[in-house]
Amino acid sequence: FGQGGRTPQLSGAARFDPIVWPGAVTKIKDLRNADPLTQAYSELLSGHAIIVYAALLMVPLSWWVLYSTRFGLRLRAVGENPAAVDTAGISVVKLRYAAVLICGVLCGVAGAYLSTALQAGFVKDMTAGRGYIALAALIFAKWRPW
Repeated sequence: FGQGGRTPQLSGAARFDPIVWPGAVTKIKDLRNADPLTQAYSELLSGHAIIVYAALLMVPLSWWVLYSTRFGLRLRAVGENPAAVDTAGISVVKLRYAAVLICGVLCGVAGAYLSTALQAGFVKDMTAGRGYIALAALIFAKWRPW
């Protein structure tokens, strides 16, 4: 260790390798000659780590949980009017701890993506402001998950 804030690089087997979908062009010289639809397919949909695809699936899943389940209704109510939830006999503290636990799990997955898929280990300034961009996107979306 002793590399001034850097950890040793992960080997290829320890990293999340990108998934290349069938029909995607992987070579840059072939990509320049491809039609626009193939370029979009190759650059936007193919070549990402599995965590990226899982994160894309988490958007509709989080919407469904927040707006179609009893847990989501209670969680939104705790955020908007905790006194009403407490009056209904539901533990506000328990729901808030559950929300923090879910947030911690999702942040842990994001950290795993940064350190294993995007980079080959922990490096200084590896987030490069991505957290602030995500927070700004959440604020611009009016605090909604979609």
